[in-house]
Amino acid sequence: MAALLPLIHELLPMLMPGPVHIAKAADIRGPEEEAVAETEPEAVSETEPKTTDGPATRHEDGQQTTRGVPGTDPAQWSQPSPPPPPPPPPPPAPPAYPRGGVSLRDAIVHKTSSLCASVLTVKPQCATVVFHNGEQEAIVYAVSGTAVLATLPDDADEHDEDDDVAYDDDDDNTDRTSSKPPPPPPTTHTLGPGDFAFVPAWTEHQVRNESADTDVVWVVVRNAGAPTVVPLTSWGGDRQS
Repeated sequence: MAALLPLIHELLPMLMPGPVHIAKAADIRGPEEEAVAETEPEAVSETEPKTTDGPATRHEDGQQTTRGVPGTDPAQWSQPSPPPPPPPPPPPAPPAYPRGGVSLRDAIVHKTSSLCASVLTVKPQCATVVFHNGEQEAIVYAVSGTAVLATLPDDADEHDEDDDVAYDDDDDNTDRTSSKPPPPPPTTHTLGPGDFAFVPAWTEHQVRNESADTDVVWVVVRNAGAPTVVPLTSWGGDRQS
């Protein structure tokens, strides 16, 4: 049994990939301290009458006043209520990004067997293919630009299109095959300068640059001597030849 533990340790990431973790730059820096200036309270003149905005009170002559009570000012009665805000517009359809504006340059490779670093650059309105890093885990640091990191949902295996379910149709007495519904859309995370992300092994993901004029530059560190990139035909698809 003890001899199977190393094998189980290698197979578990393939069968059950871990979740993607995001560390935002604002969370790392912590909230900025707000400077509060101490001011001395203003002195109230003894001869100046004090007024309050509290509820209705009575004068010494027994007459009641409603000064300061909300809703008692006649000027407020003629003001119509503001119209409700318009409904938000529907989200735009995701654009089709070209693949030509992507480069992955080696920074530190083959210096050690357990660590390497590379620089990923994605041009504006471009995106990488859907890919995973094989057995390698990766930590991403966003240097510049704002990008969208799309990852395969954790429950994608439940919507595998290859698992077909056969059923009998009583109307025409024919056997037909009904496939499961298509997988849900990928989960997206927005990363800006200073943000970190952890991508587990075998996790399918894609980097998109939706900006119109700014490059996205990431530093990617992997736990291997050289980076492994496995491009796929689509989400949950086969490896590209």
